[in-house]
Amino acid sequence: MPETILLVDDDVTMKSIVAEVLQHEGFTILTAMNGHDALQALENNTIELILLDIGLPDIDGVKLLEKFIHTKPEVPVVMISGIATIDRAVASTRLGAFDFLEKPLEPQRVLLTIKNALEKSRLEKSHLALVEDTMKRYGIVGVSDALRRLCATASRIAKLDSPVLITGENGTGKELIAGLIHQLSGRKAIVCVNCAAVPHELIESELFGHKKGSFTGAVAEKIGKFQSADEGTLFLDEIGDMSMEMQTKVLRALETKEVCMVGGNETTKVDVRFIAATNKSLQEEIKHGRFREDLYYRLRGITLHIPPLRERKEDIRPLAEHFLAAYCTSHQMQTRRLTDNALKALEEQEWRGNVRELKHVVENLAIFSDDETIDHLQVLTLLHSLSASSHPSPSTYHPSPT
Repeated sequence: MPETILLVDDDVTMKSIVAEVLQHEGFTILTAMNGHDALQALENNTIELILLDIGLPDIDGVKLLEKFIHTKPEVPVVMISGIATIDRAVASTRLGAFDFLEKPLEPQRVLLTIKNALEKSRLEKSHLALVEDTMKRYGIVGVSDALRRLCATASRIAKLDSPVLITGENGTGKELIAGLIHQLSGRKAIVCVNCAAVPHELIESELFGHKKGSFTGAVAEKIGKFQSADEGTLFLDEIGDMSMEMQTKVLRALETKEVCMVGGNETTKVDVRFIAATNKSLQEEIKHGRFREDLYYRLRGITLHIPPLRERKEDIRPLAEHFLAAYCTSHQMQTRRLTDNALKALEEQEWRGNVRELKHVVENLAIFSDDETIDHLQVLTLLHSLSASSHPSPSTYHPSPT
């Protein structure tokens, strides 16, 4: 099927010449004299590429470019410029235009630019399809560009051995992204340790293991997480909560790829892909003397940041529907459905607890709803109830007697 190009220009002669050249090459050509007609054409047709003149009678071409990018970001735009607007044409490429062509147009240059733009677009669409397939296969739900870019990067770096640092607020899904990187890496097992959950006095033994009798309670030799993750992945969550003393030992293990058990003298070689995550700003922790700068730079060979849910609101709807369906299925409950207004109510929340908080709210809606359909009033009532219970007033809070 021939690809369709939208040619937006009020110069009738130039438009006719370009259209004839492109039709001869097998393209389908749609034309528009102004911005209004161009937006309608884009809305009503499947367009593969746009040729856009900067000087239009009703709207500035750069402003129209911004509208195109917002409406159809996947459609490449090539700007057409006269000498007087060449600087603005160059600037438009920074906004997202693929390229610009200077008048008078040379047919071969036009054809080459269009073919390059379409080829790049095809490759990007193919890559996007692979990313979406990867997300579906590994249970990552969302449609935002931010999440797709994150998963695309995770896929690209999966088979590397470089350490990865994942940053983001609590509840954004750092462990899920770490799991995706591991699953795509081809390595054996992934071993996870939450540094904030392990007592300070036990973290060394947890990571490096211990010899029998090395401390009170060490009744038998124990293999540490580094050795358990040999030929696999070690994921250290909340590494910002690790003590400075342990940071030094982890840094040495990363650099030498050797570990020594607590109470032992021999070192053991390990082949471990190292992924760390934190909800803290490690740069701030370094400033306050709570995190080693050399370990930070060793960890951040590749850094991935997961934006909070409030910055990718388009993911709220598919996540809410996914959590509701999953909860009803796993608990053998009657299928429930969120109305459009209920989903809008969820989209309007800040979700300071991110995906984890949204999951908790949706599961509560499933539990306390008696109807197959969950409306926005039920959503707002539950949110108000949860907010009130998390901030009890003195008149409603009754401490247990001592």
